[in-house]
Amino acid sequence: MEYIIGVAVFLVVFFVGGILIQKSNEKKAAERIKNSFGMVPELEYSYEKYESIGYYFREMAKKHPEDAEHTVIDDITWHDLDMDKVYITMNATQSSIGEEYLYYLLRTPELNEEKLKKREELIEFFSKNAEKRVELQSELHKAGRINNVSVYEYLSRLGSVRDESNFKHIMCIVLLLASVLSIVVVPVIGIVALFMVFFYNIFSYFKRKSEIENYYSVVAYILRTLELSDRICKRTEKELEPYIEVLREQGKLFKSITRGASLIVSKKSSGDILEVAVDYLRIATHIDLIRFNVMLRKLKNKKDEFDKIYEIMGLLDSMAAIASFRKLMNVWCVPELKKCNKNNVNSKAVGKEVVRSNSGCIGIEAKNIYHPMIIDPVKNDFNENGNVLLTGSNASGKSTFIKTVAINSILAQTVHTVMADSYSASFFKCMTSMALSDNLSDGESYYIVEIKSLKRICDALNPDVPLLIFIDEVLRGTNTLERIAASSRILSYVGERNCMLFAATHDIELTYILEKDFALYHFEEKVADSKVTFDYKLKNGRAVTRNAILLLKMLGFEEEITEKAEKAADEYVSTGEWGTV
Repeated sequence: MEYIIGVAVFLVVFFVGGILIQKSNEKKAAERIKNSFGMVPELEYSYEKYESIGYYFREMAKKHPEDAEHTVIDDITWHDLDMDKVYITMNATQSSIGEEYLYYLLRTPELNEEKLKKREELIEFFSKNAEKRVELQSELHKAGRINNVSVYEYLSRLGSVRDESNFKHIMCIVLLLASVLSIVVVPVIGIVALFMVFFYNIFSYFKRKSEIENYYSVVAYILRTLELSDRICKRTEKELEPYIEVLREQGKLFKSITRGASLIVSKKSSGDILEVAVDYLRIATHIDLIRFNVMLRKLKNKKDEFDKIYEIMGLLDSMAAIASFRKLMNVWCVPELKKCNKNNVNSKAVGKEVVRSNSGCIGIEAKNIYHPMIIDPVKNDFNENGNVLLTGSNASGKSTFIKTVAINSILAQTVHTVMADSYSASFFKCMTSMALSDNLSDGESYYIVEIKSLKRICDALNPDVPLLIFIDEVLRGTNTLERIAASSRILSYVGERNCMLFAATHDIELTYILEKDFALYHFEEKVADSKVTFDYKLKNGRAVTRNAILLLKMLGFEEEITEKAEKAADEYVSTGEWGTV
């Protein structure tokens, strides 16, 4: 009797202790979430991890090719703008679904103003209701992240997993119980049988688990998400009601699947002694594998239904992260976006194409706009409704400015947030040709890579959605004569179509060739005491200063080189011809 009481006391202490530890871990997690709001997220990204994050976006691009044509940020543009850093700084999500969905949002700018307004309502709710936000983020945190595995990828692959009969696993339980009972009849034989059955169960358990490891993790994650969905449905905030209604309707379809979910789902809290005990029970009896096989068969037919839950969960997690990003950036604004209809664009027909004059409604107006990834950035005002040609000396700020405008245009149409005091613009599809390099694997020179990049922009021009185009040093990969001849015609051709074009160049000649169709802006430097300084402020007109030869002097090149170079440059400016060396 005393033995039984002792065991009972031990079990009570064991389970109560486990519950207390779990509650303590949850409280600590909520405190971390609260304290990290408005901070740079501390997450590590391996190559495999980052590839998995992008899977949902890639699948959606295949599923909706019309988005790729009209809005999707292609790989070249994403790379040119270094949007990976923007995403990493912004990714304060708490779950795998959240971080996959946030990546998808940034790669798919929105053309629907109503959708952006709904995102804004969520961001504002999370910004103003810290306690409610922390509660929801703490729930999302319980779903957690899966390292190096895309939830959506393995959800899509569930149909390829081999169905397995549960007979073998049920027999493992029967044999285990039989060996335990045999101890009472023949103790020695029973103990030997128990050890043999126990070790066989362990061996067969891990063999099957290794075959389905990623699928098992994803099914467990899906079940955690469904449990989370049920808990969110109990919330009463009116701002969340439209999303709760969708979760509630979809949740009804998963009731039979979530029964027995605790057999598969592991608690996220590490060091949970209750979970350790349950793990041993799973290994000995295979009860989680039995339930996994049953749930797998049901989930294979529920992908479309889970997609809707995935989208809602991803959106909620993403918008809470954007609320944190706004606090981190400190200075930001809600963009004013307008559609540029064909009726209010001055245009004419050129063959089968629609050609727009620069006096149309397409444009951008921004006050104190800045680059989100630069510490202590220089801010600029900008207001144009036509094409722009930027000139300036090396390191003066041309490339940074066009990246600033490009990144903020994407953020405006994705997370409804712009790094500026005010921002008003048309809806665009953004494309760039900037940070290119030789393609050694395909044996392509820089020039071939460059003209292919430009050709993709020409092919993307269409009368339905205006392009916002950014080109840095067009055709820099060829000789001066052909560069100026070809680049001026390319810029003129593209600039006449349904777009707003920003081009940065060192070729002052282009400012004279294109000045009728392009607004001219420049950045300049100041020279004092053999030092070059930049204010990075945007100015009207073409650049009139040069610093390349001065930089040669500053780095100690021989006077014979620098003086002759200056003389040759001055002669060209005055005569328009190059003299011999």
